[in-house]
Amino acid sequence: MKSRTFQKGSGCFKCSSCGRLTRHTTSDNPDICGPCYELAGFENGVTDNGVEHIAGYLSDAVSYYKEIVSKGGVYEFTQSPELGAAVLAAIEPVTPWTIAFTGVVWFAASW
Repeated sequence: MKSRTFQKGSGCFKCSSCGRLTRHTTSDNPDICGPCYELAGFENGVTDNGVEHIAGYLSDAVSYYKEIVSKGGVYEFTQSPELGAAVLAAIEPVTPWTIAFTGVVWFAASW
């Protein structure tokens, strides 16, 4: 029998982290979507264990970030900007004219 991940009777809600519409899933936090929940856990891991542990989180963090962005969400690495820098560098090589980092928000820049 297939396991259901949506809760019966629950409607869509806006994820408080990335802003995209989602439904209640198996996430422990009812206010955010699953991928945001996982990325927040990775950020906590980096802040608890140090930036030298980013490599252990990077491949999963990149896939969760891509999932969020592909569905129209915007995730800000507020707790660990270093993890955000590593994720974006893994997706697109950082050059002075393509990406600028402001601390917690990434934006395209034209120099």
